[in-house]
Amino acid sequence: MTAEMDNDPDFNSVFLERAAEAAKRWRERTAVREQKAIAVEEGRALVADTPPRVALRLNRLIDQVRKSVSDGRLPDNPTLQDLINRPTPLAAEDLNEQLVQEVVLGVRNFLSVEFLARGIQASRRVGRILIYTGGGLRARRPAFSLATVLF
Repeated sequence: MTAEMDNDPDFNSVFLERAAEAAKRWRERTAVREQKAIAVEEGRALVADTPPRVALRLNRLIDQVRKSVSDGRLPDNPTLQDLINRPTPLAAEDLNEQLVQEVVLGVRNFLSVEFLARGIQASRRVGRILIYTGGGLRARRPAFSLATVLF
């Protein structure tokens, strides 16, 4: 069945059309991505992303530390200690650039090496491309790399 899909001109044309559309969107957003990357490098996280999304990320980081302190070993960072003991999650209105930096730096210096093992495990996952065509949902095993479509 896979060989049939690889040789299906309608399927291939739909796949290539969608890949070209994705590449176009990627190129059109280059300036936005670059501005956000500069903001991150300059330590301006609240410019790089929306405060609600930054708050979600910080809360996930704080939760990771909270789970790892079950042995009673608290981080040295007093701000992070307060946030671990805080009964409610951070909200967007609680944020300022200094707090963001305190959490990010405090977490980075505190988390155990176990997160690297989880990252390696996650990197081994594979994906499958599914495309909706006129005949329904079909799986695709690309015969080329996405880089050839993007560049």
